[in-house]
Amino acid sequence: MLVSLVLLIAPRASAQTTIWSATLTVKSTTTGLGCANADSGAECSSTSNLTDDDFTHGGTTYHFDEISNFVVGSNTRLGLVVDTAFSSDLQSKLTFHVGTSSFSHSNASFTGSGTIVTWFNHSLSWSAGNTVSLKLTVPDTTAPTVSSAAVNGTALTITYNENLDTNSVPALGQFTVTAAGSDQTPTGVTISGKTVTLTLGTAVATGQTVTVVYTVPTSNPIQDVAGNDAGALGSQGVANNTQPPTTSPPTTSPPTTSPSTPSGPSTPSQPAAIITSSEGVRVGKKVNDSYPITLEEGGSIVYREETINLPVTRDECMSPGNPAVIIPITILDRVLEGNGEITFLLSELSPPDPPPGFRMEGCTLEIDLGVELGEGETVSVCLPSSGGDEDIYYRHNEESEEWEVLLESRPETVNEEDVLCGDAGAVSLSGVFVAETVTVVEETGGGGCAVASADGEGFLWRGAVFNLLLIMSVLLLVPGMSRFGVYDRKAESG
Repeated sequence: MLVSLVLLIAPRASAQTTIWSATLTVKSTTTGLGCANADSGAECSSTSNLTDDDFTHGGTTYHFDEISNFVVGSNTRLGLVVDTAFSSDLQSKLTFHVGTSSFSHSNASFTGSGTIVTWFNHSLSWSAGNTVSLKLTVPDTTAPTVSSAAVNGTALTITYNENLDTNSVPALGQFTVTAAGSDQTPTGVTISGKTVTLTLGTAVATGQTVTVVYTVPTSNPIQDVAGNDAGALGSQGVANNTQPPTTSPPTTSPPTTSPSTPSGPSTPSQPAAIITSSEGVRVGKKVNDSYPITLEEGGSIVYREETINLPVTRDECMSPGNPAVIIPITILDRVLEGNGEITFLLSELSPPDPPPGFRMEGCTLEIDLGVELGEGETVSVCLPSSGGDEDIYYRHNEESEEWEVLLESRPETVNEEDVLCGDAGAVSLSGVFVAETVTVVEETGGGGCAVASADGEGFLWRGAVFNLLLIMSVLLLVPGMSRFGVYDRKAESG
């Protein structure tokens, strides 16, 4: 079964490090539109105009004197003015981002002894009163480092300080794990998020001292998404989280005998359905024979004394909380019988337009259980909630292209996080989460509000703030009506 979740969050530039970000409230200046310390009421140094007017890079602190979008003759120009000359390193690396548009150093002109950078003949435009997201980035050239390492039974995880390239996986022979003085080579290695997970052929016993050695190979080394290789590990200490086996107390009842009767072959007893998890995964208490699993970074769980890997590939997408799944033990049993893995893939997606008042931008999270669900079986998929009292499901009618109220959502608290949950059956399910604050730009004569959309255009709506949209798509279930959505009804009163 494949479950798709669309988390709508601001996309990032690949393999870049953000050195400054701020929100600009555009003002009219002597030069053009933006902010300028020389113009009263439009100062970049005022947080009401520019939320952050300085940044530090390479040990030097820079303050913005002016950010301006202006026209000279027939040429449009975008300029930055700082109080200290941009270093030669920055002049050869920086990229300026305005919303989803980016402006590279390679197309820029540096003047004023390096204090002014200008881009010419661009198509960017903004108006006084607009709010604009800005940031400066430089290429990531810093190698990832180990934050922690832990083992639980046969699952050993090495967690780094940043996301790793999931397509660069070293050979098994590059790792050696030592437990109580005995060496073993892992039987499997996977990479997801910040975590490298090694599968061991022999489970580590409780209390054993464990170390791991990693030798950097010439091909497919551990590296971050920017391509910076992680260093070698020489006898890296590993926290042993393996729990002792549970034993039943001896019985004191006298033995009883009964006449023997022929019987068929005995069936081995199944280990108890108990879950422990690695770092990056949180598992709650079993409720109604289902386990709630929250994904922070990805890793693995140990279920019925066997490891289920939970690799997460993500593109540094940030969200107000963490996605979760609530999986019945009957389905977890089938995952064990299959490939023993549930995969989570986060990537960019441009979904269809939601109802007016919502902005869609960001990435999609796909969850693959690796098994088919039978009739009546469901897995609950949960996304961070807006905290609204009444969250309403909507369905998108593909024929009429209208949004229709369908049914109420199911808010829950999963592993101490407020989430909004929906059930996936034997077909695919998609969920979309949008965190959106809509800005009122002017009052209107009809008693409603003029609301600014993502592209800055205004439209009428009886509500000034919408902060949650969860779209659930049940494919092949209702032909022509396959998209569902949720929003906070409290925002509808204007």
